[in-house]
Amino acid sequence: MTLAAIPPTEPLSTPSRALMPALCALAITGPMGSFLYLPALPRLASDFGTSEAGMQATLTAYLIGTCCGFALFGVLSDRFGRLNVLTAAAGLFVVGSLGCAAAGGLATLTGARFVQGAGSVAGIITARATIRMSWPPAAARQRMAILSAAMGAAPAASPLIGSVLLALLDWRATFAVAAILSAAALGGAWLVLPGTRTAPAARTRLASHLSELAGSAAYRATVIMSSASNALFMAMMAGSPFVFIELAGMSPFGYSLVVGTALIGFSVVAVLSGRLAARIGSYRGALRGMAPVAFAAVLMIAAGLMEEPWAIAGATVFLISAMGLVVPNINMLMLEPFPDIAATAASMGLLAGTIAGAVSVTLLGLLAAGSMPGFGLFIAALAAIVLAGFALHPAGGR
Repeated sequence: MTLAAIPPTEPLSTPSRALMPALCALAITGPMGSFLYLPALPRLASDFGTSEAGMQATLTAYLIGTCCGFALFGVLSDRFGRLNVLTAAAGLFVVGSLGCAAAGGLATLTGARFVQGAGSVAGIITARATIRMSWPPAAARQRMAILSAAMGAAPAASPLIGSVLLALLDWRATFAVAAILSAAALGGAWLVLPGTRTAPAARTRLASHLSELAGSAAYRATVIMSSASNALFMAMMAGSPFVFIELAGMSPFGYSLVVGTALIGFSVVAVLSGRLAARIGSYRGALRGMAPVAFAAVLMIAAGLMEEPWAIAGATVFLISAMGLVVPNINMLMLEPFPDIAATAASMGLLAGTIAGAVSVTLLGLLAAGSMPGFGLFIAALAAIVLAGFALHPAGGR
Protein backbone atom coordinates (compact mmCIF):
# COMPACT_ATOMS: atom_id res chain seq x y z
CA MET A 1 0.00 0.00 0.00
CA THR A 2 1.47 3.36 -1.04
CA LEU A 3 1.39 6.47 1.07
CA ALA A 4 -1.34 8.23 -0.85
CA ALA A 5 -4.33 10.33 0.15
CA ILE A 6 -6.88 7.57 0.75
CA PRO A 7 -8.86 8.55 3.85
CA PRO A 8 -11.97 6.53 4.62
CA THR A 9 -15.59 7.52 4.31
CA GLU A 10 -17.65 4.41 3.55
CA PRO A 11 -16.66 0.75 3.54
CA LEU A 12 -16.24 -0.92 0.20
CA SER A 13 -17.75 -4.16 1.50
CA THR A 14 -19.78 -5.53 4.39
CA PRO A 15 -17.61 -5.70 7.54
CA SER A 16 -16.45 -9.19 8.43
CA ARG A 17 -17.34 -10.80 11.73
CA ALA A 18 -13.69 -10.62 12.71
CA LEU A 19 -13.55 -6.84 12.37
CA MET A 20 -14.97 -5.94 15.78
CA PRO A 21 -12.67 -8.27 17.76
CA ALA A 22 -9.74 -6.89 15.76
CA LEU A 23 -10.74 -3.30 16.56
CA CYS A 24 -11.05 -4.10 20.26
CA ALA A 25 -7.59 -5.68 20.18
CA LEU A 26 -6.19 -2.58 18.47
CA ALA A 27 -7.80 -0.25 20.98
CA ILE A 28 -6.67 -2.03 24.14
CA THR A 29 -3.23 -3.30 23.08
CA GLY A 30 -1.52 0.08 23.37
CA PRO A 31 -2.81 1.01 26.84
CA MET A 32 -2.50 -2.55 28.18
CA GLY A 33 0.99 -3.04 26.82
CA SER A 34 2.10 0.30 28.12
CA PHE A 35 1.04 -0.41 31.71
CA LEU A 36 2.10 -4.02 32.09
CA TYR A 37 5.19 -2.75 33.87
CA LEU A 38 3.36 -0.91 36.67
CA PRO A 39 3.79 -3.74 39.23
CA ALA A 40 7.53 -3.61 38.50
CA LEU A 41 8.01 0.07 39.38
CA PRO A 42 9.57 -0.61 42.82
CA ARG A 43 11.95 -3.16 41.30
CA LEU A 44 12.87 -0.77 38.51
CA ALA A 45 13.61 1.98 41.02
CA SER A 46 15.91 -0.40 42.87
CA ASP A 47 17.67 -1.61 39.69
CA PHE A 48 18.27 1.91 38.41
CA GLY A 49 19.10 3.38 41.82
CA THR A 50 16.40 6.04 41.62
CA SER A 51 13.44 7.22 43.70
CA GLU A 52 9.70 6.85 43.28
CA ALA A 53 9.64 10.36 41.85
CA GLY A 54 12.21 9.31 39.27
CA MET A 55 10.06 6.41 38.17
CA GLN A 56 7.03 8.69 37.91
CA ALA A 57 8.96 10.49 35.16
CA THR A 58 8.48 7.43 32.97
CA LEU A 59 4.70 7.82 33.34
CA THR A 60 4.92 11.53 32.55
CA ALA A 61 7.00 10.84 29.44
CA TYR A 62 4.43 8.31 28.27
CA LEU A 63 1.61 10.82 28.81
CA ILE A 64 3.44 13.51 26.81
CA GLY A 65 3.99 10.97 24.05
CA THR A 66 0.29 10.15 23.90
CA CYS A 67 -0.55 13.85 23.55
CA CYS A 68 1.81 14.11 20.58
CA GLY A 69 0.30 10.96 19.08
CA PHE A 70 -3.26 12.19 19.44
CA ALA A 71 -2.30 15.51 17.84
CA LEU A 72 -0.79 13.78 14.80
CA PHE A 73 -2.19 10.35 14.03
CA GLY A 74 -5.87 11.17 13.55
CA VAL A 75 -5.09 13.94 11.08
CA LEU A 76 -2.59 11.76 9.22
CA SER A 77 -5.01 8.85 9.17
CA ASP A 78 -7.70 10.90 7.44
CA ARG A 79 -5.12 12.20 4.97
CA PHE A 80 -3.08 9.09 4.16
CA GLY A 81 -5.26 6.15 5.14
CA ARG A 82 -5.81 4.15 8.30
CA LEU A 83 -3.51 1.21 7.63
CA ASN A 84 -0.60 3.36 6.52
CA VAL A 85 -0.64 5.46 9.67
CA LEU A 86 -1.55 2.55 11.94
CA THR A 87 1.44 0.60 10.65
CA ALA A 88 3.78 3.51 11.28
CA ALA A 89 2.38 4.01 14.78
CA ALA A 90 2.62 0.31 15.62
CA GLY A 91 6.24 0.43 14.48
CA LEU A 92 6.87 3.31 16.88
CA PHE A 93 5.22 1.38 19.70
CA VAL A 94 7.28 -1.75 19.02
CA VAL A 95 10.52 0.26 18.84
CA GLY A 96 9.63 2.08 22.05
CA SER A 97 8.72 -1.15 23.83
CA LEU A 98 11.93 -2.88 22.79
CA GLY A 99 13.87 0.23 23.79
CA CYS A 100 12.29 0.02 27.25
CA ALA A 101 13.17 -3.68 27.48
CA ALA A 102 16.81 -2.93 26.61
CA ALA A 103 17.11 0.18 28.80
CA GLY A 104 20.13 0.27 31.05
CA GLY A 105 19.21 3.44 32.89
CA LEU A 106 16.39 5.80 33.79
CA ALA A 107 17.12 8.30 30.98
CA THR A 108 16.92 5.62 28.29
CA LEU A 109 13.75 4.15 29.79
CA THR A 110 12.11 7.57 29.98
CA GLY A 111 12.91 8.37 26.35
CA ALA A 112 11.68 4.98 25.18
CA ARG A 113 8.45 5.46 27.16
CA PHE A 114 7.85 8.70 25.25
CA VAL A 115 8.17 6.82 21.94
CA GLN A 116 5.95 4.04 23.25
CA GLY A 117 3.29 6.55 24.29
CA ALA A 118 3.31 8.28 20.91
CA GLY A 119 2.74 4.99 19.12
CA SER A 120 0.13 3.66 21.52
CA VAL A 121 -2.74 5.93 20.49
CA ALA A 122 -3.33 5.04 16.84
CA GLY A 123 -5.24 1.87 17.75
CA ILE A 124 -8.04 3.63 19.62
CA ILE A 125 -8.26 6.36 16.96
CA THR A 126 -8.48 3.75 14.20
CA ALA A 127 -11.03 1.69 16.12
CA ARG A 128 -13.40 4.60 16.78
CA ALA A 129 -13.15 5.98 13.25
CA THR A 130 -13.62 2.54 11.67
CA ILE A 131 -16.74 1.86 13.74
CA ARG A 132 -18.21 5.19 12.64
CA MET A 133 -17.52 4.47 8.98
CA SER A 134 -18.13 0.72 8.72
CA TRP A 135 -21.61 0.19 10.19
CA PRO A 136 -24.95 2.00 9.95
CA PRO A 137 -25.75 4.23 12.94
CA ALA A 138 -27.70 1.75 15.07
CA ALA A 139 -25.10 -1.00 14.69
CA ALA A 140 -22.26 1.50 15.15
CA ARG A 141 -23.69 2.61 18.50
CA GLN A 142 -23.74 -0.97 19.77
CA ARG A 143 -20.18 -1.54 18.66
CA MET A 144 -18.94 1.72 20.16
CA ALA A 145 -20.42 0.53 23.46
CA ILE A 146 -18.59 -2.79 23.16
CA LEU A 147 -15.36 -0.92 22.45
CA SER A 148 -15.92 1.28 25.52
CA ALA A 149 -16.52 -1.82 27.62
CA ALA A 150 -13.26 -3.34 26.41
CA MET A 151 -11.41 -0.12 27.18
CA GLY A 152 -12.91 -0.13 30.66
CA ALA A 153 -11.76 -3.66 31.38
CA ALA A 154 -8.22 -3.22 30.02
CA PRO A 155 -6.83 -1.19 32.96
CA ALA A 156 -7.88 -3.91 35.38
CA ALA A 157 -6.16 -6.64 33.36
CA SER A 158 -2.80 -4.90 32.80
CA PRO A 159 -1.42 -5.06 36.37
CA LEU A 160 -2.60 -8.66 36.76
CA ILE A 161 -0.84 -9.81 33.59
CA GLY A 162 2.21 -7.79 34.55
CA SER A 163 2.34 -9.45 37.95
CA VAL A 164 2.27 -12.90 36.34
CA LEU A 165 5.11 -11.95 34.00
CA LEU A 166 7.16 -10.62 36.91
CA ALA A 167 6.64 -13.86 38.82
CA LEU A 168 7.84 -15.92 35.86
CA LEU A 169 10.49 -13.64 34.30
CA ASP A 170 11.57 -10.06 35.04
CA TRP A 171 10.47 -6.51 34.28
CA ARG A 172 12.03 -6.50 30.81
CA ALA A 173 9.60 -9.23 29.77
CA THR A 174 6.65 -6.89 30.30
CA PHE A 175 7.91 -4.61 27.53
CA ALA A 176 8.80 -7.50 25.23
CA VAL A 177 5.26 -8.85 25.59
CA ALA A 178 3.90 -5.36 24.83
CA ALA A 179 5.82 -5.35 21.54
CA ILE A 180 4.49 -8.80 20.62
CA LEU A 181 0.89 -7.81 21.41
CA SER A 182 1.17 -4.71 19.25
CA ALA A 183 2.59 -6.63 16.29
CA ALA A 184 -0.16 -9.26 16.61
CA ALA A 185 -2.91 -6.63 16.73
CA LEU A 186 -1.47 -4.93 13.65
CA GLY A 187 -1.42 -8.24 11.80
CA GLY A 188 -5.09 -8.74 12.60
CA ALA A 189 -5.88 -5.24 11.36
CA TRP A 190 -4.19 -5.90 8.02
CA LEU A 191 -6.32 -9.01 7.57
CA VAL A 192 -9.74 -7.55 8.32
CA LEU A 193 -9.69 -3.72 8.23
CA PRO A 194 -12.08 -2.76 5.41
CA GLY A 195 -10.89 -1.07 2.24
CA THR A 196 -11.77 2.59 1.72
CA ARG A 197 -11.94 5.15 -1.02
CA THR A 198 -10.83 8.78 -1.18
CA ALA A 199 -13.05 11.29 0.56
CA PRO A 200 -13.25 14.79 -0.99
CA ALA A 201 -13.15 16.30 2.51
CA ALA A 202 -9.70 14.88 3.09
CA ARG A 203 -8.22 16.86 0.21
CA THR A 204 -8.88 20.09 2.05
CA ARG A 205 -6.34 21.66 4.37
CA LEU A 206 -5.98 20.64 7.99
CA ALA A 207 -7.00 24.13 9.05
CA SER A 208 -10.35 23.58 7.33
CA HIS A 209 -10.90 20.35 9.25
CA LEU A 210 -10.08 21.92 12.59
CA SER A 211 -12.22 24.95 11.77
CA GLU A 212 -15.14 22.66 10.96
CA LEU A 213 -14.77 20.87 14.27
CA ALA A 214 -14.30 24.06 16.29
CA GLY A 215 -17.34 25.63 14.64
CA SER A 216 -19.62 22.75 15.62
CA ALA A 217 -21.59 23.34 18.81
CA ALA A 218 -22.30 19.61 18.99
CA TYR A 219 -18.61 18.74 18.76
CA ARG A 220 -17.64 21.31 21.38
CA ALA A 221 -20.23 19.92 23.78
CA THR A 222 -19.08 16.34 23.29
CA VAL A 223 -15.44 17.35 23.82
CA ILE A 224 -16.42 18.92 27.14
CA MET A 225 -18.29 15.77 28.16
CA SER A 226 -15.55 13.43 26.96
CA SER A 227 -12.78 15.45 28.61
CA ALA A 228 -14.61 15.63 31.92
CA SER A 229 -15.34 11.90 31.78
CA ASN A 230 -11.69 11.08 31.15
CA ALA A 231 -10.62 13.48 33.90
CA LEU A 232 -13.05 11.75 36.27
CA PHE A 233 -11.61 8.31 35.52
CA MET A 234 -7.99 9.46 35.80
CA ALA A 235 -8.60 11.34 39.05
CA MET A 236 -10.44 8.34 40.44
CA MET A 237 -7.58 5.98 39.55
CA ALA A 238 -4.91 8.37 40.85
CA GLY A 239 -6.62 9.31 44.10
CA SER A 240 -8.46 6.15 45.07
CA PRO A 241 -5.41 4.18 46.37
CA PHE A 242 -4.72 6.88 48.93
CA VAL A 243 -8.40 7.20 49.88
CA PHE A 244 -9.12 3.49 50.22
CA ILE A 245 -5.81 2.16 51.49
CA GLU A 246 -4.29 5.02 53.49
CA LEU A 247 -7.36 6.92 54.71
CA ALA A 248 -9.98 4.15 54.85
CA GLY A 249 -7.55 1.45 56.00
CA MET A 250 -8.47 -1.08 53.31
CA SER A 251 -6.05 -3.79 52.33
CA PRO A 252 -4.59 -3.66 48.81
CA PHE A 253 -6.71 -6.69 47.97
CA GLY A 254 -9.86 -4.96 49.23
CA TYR A 255 -9.00 -1.89 47.19
CA SER A 256 -8.49 -4.05 44.09
CA LEU A 257 -11.93 -5.58 44.63
CA VAL A 258 -13.56 -2.14 44.74
CA VAL A 259 -11.82 -0.91 41.61
CA GLY A 260 -12.37 -4.19 39.78
CA THR A 261 -16.06 -4.20 40.65
CA ALA A 262 -16.41 -0.61 39.44
CA LEU A 263 -14.70 -1.35 36.11
CA ILE A 264 -16.73 -4.51 35.57
CA GLY A 265 -19.87 -2.53 36.35
CA PHE A 266 -18.86 0.07 33.78
CA SER A 267 -18.24 -2.57 31.12
CA VAL A 268 -21.55 -4.39 31.69
CA VAL A 269 -23.58 -1.17 31.72
CA ALA A 270 -21.75 0.11 28.62
CA VAL A 271 -22.77 -2.95 26.62
CA LEU A 272 -26.38 -2.60 27.77
CA SER A 273 -26.38 1.11 26.94
CA GLY A 274 -25.23 0.29 23.42
CA ARG A 275 -28.27 -1.91 22.88
CA LEU A 276 -30.51 0.88 24.14
CA ALA A 277 -28.82 3.52 21.97
CA ALA A 278 -29.25 1.31 18.89
CA ARG A 279 -33.00 1.78 19.33
CA ILE A 280 -33.29 5.36 20.54
CA GLY A 281 -30.09 7.07 19.32
CA SER A 282 -26.90 8.27 20.99
CA TYR A 283 -28.32 11.56 22.28
CA ARG A 284 -31.33 10.02 23.96
CA GLY A 285 -29.15 7.17 25.19
CA ALA A 286 -26.82 9.65 26.88
CA LEU A 287 -29.84 11.51 28.25
CA ARG A 288 -30.97 8.33 30.04
CA GLY A 289 -27.62 8.27 31.83
CA MET A 290 -27.62 11.84 33.12
CA ALA A 291 -29.92 11.25 36.12
CA PRO A 292 -27.92 8.25 37.43
CA VAL A 293 -24.66 10.21 37.04
CA ALA A 294 -26.14 13.20 38.89
CA PHE A 295 -27.40 10.94 41.67
CA ALA A 296 -24.02 9.23 41.89
CA ALA A 297 -22.29 12.62 42.17
CA VAL A 298 -24.50 13.48 45.15
CA LEU A 299 -23.66 10.10 46.69
CA MET A 300 -19.92 10.85 46.25
CA ILE A 301 -20.28 14.11 48.16
CA ALA A 302 -22.30 12.51 50.95
CA ALA A 303 -19.98 9.52 51.22
CA GLY A 304 -16.93 11.75 51.37
CA LEU A 305 -18.44 13.84 54.14
CA MET A 306 -19.37 10.69 56.07
CA GLU A 307 -15.78 9.40 55.78
CA GLU A 308 -17.08 5.85 55.89
CA PRO A 309 -15.10 3.32 53.77
CA TRP A 310 -18.20 1.33 52.77
CA ALA A 311 -20.00 4.51 51.70
CA ILE A 312 -17.19 5.86 49.53
CA ALA A 313 -16.66 2.39 48.03
CA GLY A 314 -20.34 2.03 47.16
CA ALA A 315 -20.53 5.53 45.70
CA THR A 316 -17.43 4.87 43.59
CA VAL A 317 -18.83 1.65 42.15
CA PHE A 318 -22.19 3.32 41.44
CA LEU A 319 -20.64 6.36 39.73
CA ILE A 320 -18.22 4.42 37.52
CA SER A 321 -21.00 2.00 36.56
CA ALA A 322 -23.34 4.90 35.75
CA MET A 323 -20.69 6.37 33.46
CA GLY A 324 -21.17 3.27 31.31
CA LEU A 325 -24.53 4.75 30.29
CA VAL A 326 -22.88 7.94 29.12
CA VAL A 327 -19.35 7.37 27.78
CA PRO A 328 -20.16 5.16 24.73
CA ASN A 329 -22.86 7.58 23.62
CA ILE A 330 -20.56 10.56 24.04
CA ASN A 331 -17.95 8.84 21.88
CA MET A 332 -20.52 8.17 19.17
CA LEU A 333 -22.04 11.66 19.33
CA MET A 334 -18.57 13.10 18.81
CA LEU A 335 -18.13 11.32 15.47
CA GLU A 336 -21.64 11.08 14.00
CA PRO A 337 -21.61 14.49 12.23
CA PHE A 338 -18.14 13.95 10.72
CA PRO A 339 -17.95 10.76 8.64
CA ASP A 340 -15.22 12.08 6.31
CA ILE A 341 -12.87 13.23 9.06
CA ALA A 342 -13.83 10.80 11.81
CA ALA A 343 -10.22 10.00 12.74
CA THR A 344 -9.37 13.71 13.12
CA ALA A 345 -12.49 14.26 15.23
CA ALA A 346 -11.63 11.27 17.41
CA SER A 347 -7.98 12.23 17.89
CA MET A 348 -8.71 15.86 18.79
CA GLY A 349 -11.27 14.71 21.34
CA LEU A 350 -8.85 12.17 22.79
CA LEU A 351 -6.10 14.79 22.95
CA ALA A 352 -8.38 17.13 24.89
CA GLY A 353 -9.35 14.28 27.20
CA THR A 354 -5.73 13.34 27.88
CA ILE A 355 -4.82 16.91 28.75
CA ALA A 356 -7.90 17.22 30.97
CA GLY A 357 -6.96 14.01 32.73
CA ALA A 358 -3.43 15.22 33.45
CA VAL A 359 -4.76 18.54 34.77
CA SER A 360 -7.33 16.79 36.95
CA VAL A 361 -4.72 14.54 38.57
CA THR A 362 -2.55 17.59 39.31
CA LEU A 363 -5.45 19.57 40.77
CA LEU A 364 -6.59 16.61 42.85
CA GLY A 365 -3.14 16.46 44.44
CA LEU A 366 -3.13 20.19 45.11
CA LEU A 367 -6.70 20.61 46.35
CA ALA A 368 -7.79 17.34 47.91
CA ALA A 369 -4.75 15.29 48.88
CA GLY A 370 -5.28 13.39 52.14
CA SER A 371 -8.95 14.32 52.37
CA MET A 372 -11.85 11.94 51.88
CA PRO A 373 -14.42 14.79 51.71
CA GLY A 374 -12.16 16.61 49.27
CA PHE A 375 -11.92 13.51 47.08
CA GLY A 376 -15.70 13.10 47.02
CA LEU A 377 -16.27 16.76 46.17
CA PHE A 378 -13.62 16.76 43.46
CA ILE A 379 -15.00 13.68 41.68
CA ALA A 380 -18.54 15.05 41.98
CA ALA A 381 -17.41 18.34 40.40
CA LEU A 382 -16.06 16.47 37.38
CA ALA A 383 -19.37 14.62 37.05
CA ALA A 384 -21.12 17.99 37.15
CA ILE A 385 -18.98 19.17 34.21
CA VAL A 386 -20.14 16.12 32.24
CA LEU A 387 -23.73 17.16 32.94
CA ALA A 388 -23.00 20.76 31.97
CA GLY A 389 -21.48 19.65 28.67
CA PHE A 390 -24.61 17.65 27.89
CA ALA A 391 -26.76 20.70 28.60
CA LEU A 392 -24.79 22.58 25.93
CA HIS A 393 -25.35 19.93 23.26
CA PRO A 394 -27.80 21.05 20.53
CA ALA A 395 -29.40 17.57 20.33
CA GLY A 396 -27.39 16.31 17.35
CA GLY A 397 -27.20 19.51 15.29
CA ARG A 398 -24.05 21.11 14.01
